[in-house]
Amino acid sequence: MSGRADVRECGLGIIEVVVAVLLIAIVAVAFLPVLLNGLRMSAVNATMAAGNELANAQLEEARAATTCVELQTWVAAAASVTDARNVELQAYKSYSGCDNTDSDKSTVTIDAYPGAVEATVRVTRADTGAAISTIVTRVYLGSYA
Repeated sequence: MSGRADVRECGLGIIEVVVAVLLIAIVAVAFLPVLLNGLRMSAVNATMAAGNELANAQLEEARAATTCVELQTWVAAAASVTDARNVELQAYKSYSGCDNTDSDKSTVTIDAYPGAVEATVRVTRADTGAAISTIVTRVYLGSYA
């Protein structure tokens, strides 16, 4: 034969193309669990971020209170949010250090003002009750009422 290729040997054959596609498919299937795990973790992180945002917003409201009565009103107000994935999050609020009607029944004298009390926000999923976050802070109060 001369140095020229035969017409039948030019280009890629169907077998070579099928083998190449098969190899690409095997590599794609190998990465599929990694991609699915990444999507799952992204969803969990989005819910946690929404929960932390709700908790921080509730603590900012608690920090705005200047009396025990305002703090009691803060605890009584319901707080919930629905995240981007339609997961409802519920905030449970409590405080300690105000008086005998504290949410955790601790006792402190009413003469202890001005002073700081502890406020807690616990965020859970409404559907499962799973805890998302718990944040505790101290709130400065100028008086009881």
